[in-house]
Amino acid sequence: MKLSKRQLTIMLLLVMALVLFFQDGEPPYTETGAASYYASSLEGNLTSGGEIYKQDSLTAAHRTLPFGTFLKVENIENGNTVVVKVNDRGPYADDRILDLSRAAFKQIAPLSVGVIEVRIEEVDSPKP
Repeated sequence: MKLSKRQLTIMLLLVMALVLFFQDGEPPYTETGAASYYASSLEGNLTSGGEIYKQDSLTAAHRTLPFGTFLKVENIENGNTVVVKVNDRGPYADDRILDLSRAAFKQIAPLSVGVIEVRIEEVDSPKP
């Protein structure tokens, strides 16, 4: 089947319109600051998002981002990254922007460090 120039132009315009329609146009959320990890004693507790905290999962607490948001977390000192899902509120220490699960923190830094400087970037967020 051969399409005319006009048909190709119309199809191209439709594809472009669909891309623009489904694109939210907002740049991803980014933030830089200190991050720590949850204490092991919180294992099994209910998170603010309604999930059970599991220290072996790749999750995080953030003060304002919607539950279900996925973040790429980069350790600024060594460049290691991990992707986590926001399922809780916090941290409650004023000088921190993120609390990571134990497993997530361990992927980007030794646990013995305790607190690290990170850059976070939203990679996916729940749709309303």
